[in-house]
Amino acid sequence: MSFDLTACGKPRTLCAIMETIIDIIKPGLLRDLHIAERSFNLNKQINKFQKNIPAGSKTKIAIMLFDLSYTEMVMSLCRLYDNPSKKYTTRCIRQLYEFAKMSDYKMELKVPSNLALSELKHLLSFPDMFEYLQSQTDTDFNKSVIQYLETIEVNDPIRPSISKVRGIRDKFLGHNEDVQLDTYIPYKNIEILIDHAKEVLSFFSRCYSGVRLTMNGNFYLSHESLDWATDFKSFIEDNSA
Repeated sequence: MSFDLTACGKPRTLCAIMETIIDIIKPGLLRDLHIAERSFNLNKQINKFQKNIPAGSKTKIAIMLFDLSYTEMVMSLCRLYDNPSKKYTTRCIRQLYEFAKMSDYKMELKVPSNLALSELKHLLSFPDMFEYLQSQTDTDFNKSVIQYLETIEVNDPIRPSISKVRGIRDKFLGHNEDVQLDTYIPYKNIEILIDHAKEVLSFFSRCYSGVRLTMNGNFYLSHESLDWATDFKSFIEDNSA
């Protein structure tokens, strides 16, 4: 599939842009977010049990899974927070913002703005911002929210966390450079990136497709993201293995 929505230098229909935004989310970003959270939970679980893992084959398997989950965690987060490519049809969060700009922010809201904003849970701490955004026209609302999300991603604490995982990908996982590199990432930094991605995808999905990705404040894939960690716990505690 191509994300080139121009014909003779002119943007295609707004409908095509809307369809592409949904396509970026469903087969692309949701998959990477699920991998990131699954790998994150597994990595934490292994770290928690490391002192209680019996010596032998289980230790070797734990080390292997720890390394693999670390790699998957970093790579999937980097895909989520990558920059759009002019050469390749990459799916990333910033690609959503770019297509919104391509439509001149004229995307149709599928739900009232207050319901769409409820997916950005952190806004509950900023009632004045919440009230200001929902008082705007649809086009101004689209523009203001996207500019707001972009601002969040170029400031603390999101920006340093993005830079950290990108540095590890570029200098250690993607290319084994001969450099001194601290590959330790605090779990808090990973949680920040995962939680922000959940909010952005939940907002875009509900706002522009009407499809909810959360229920009672919980992201619908999060319960499945615990399965690898749960299976590892059972594996370690199974004395017959």
